Amino acid sequence: MTDEQCRMVESNHNLIYHILNKMHLPENDYYDVAAIALCKAAMSYEPERGAFSTCACKYIEWALIAQLRTEDRKIRRNEKDVLHYNAIMRDDTEYLEMFADKGVDPEDASITSVLAGQLLSELKPREKQIVIMLANGHMWREVCGTLGISNSAVGQTLKRIRSRLNVKQYTEV
Repeated sequence: MTDEQCRMVESNHNLIYHILNKMHLPENDYYDVAAIALCKAAMSYEPERGAFSTCACKYIEWALIAQLRTEDRKIRRNEKDVLHYNAIMRDDTEYLEMFADKGVDPEDASITSVLAGQLLSELKPREKQIVIMLANGHMWREVCGTLGISNSAVGQTLKRIRSRLNVKQYTEV
């Protein structure tokens, strides 16, 4: 990078934090992606095309979205490793032992699992991701950051799910 490009990066460094906050992404996980994008923006910047900050914002946003898509693909690839409620287990005692340690009645757990599977089968892929992440104890902010969506998008999705499934409380989803 030239000295001028380094100065542009230094003077616009706060754009990284602004965009990470705007996209609800944790700084620790995505700072490096955004910093590399800022440097690329400086190296490819053409003054006649507009302000550098506008160009840099687009570069950073595109890089972060590309990173989130890559992570989303990895999640989908790993879904095949998830045990589904209708999967055949090797041994009934193994199934019972899974619940014995947790103090959960195996019959209640299997009924809950079947019902949850039926509910999830009625959801769209993105809705499933949101519900599963929330069921696994993730906070809304973590869901937003992981999936690259806003808080309001999570709320609207849950509202749409509740109305479609005729559920009154979030805990029922």
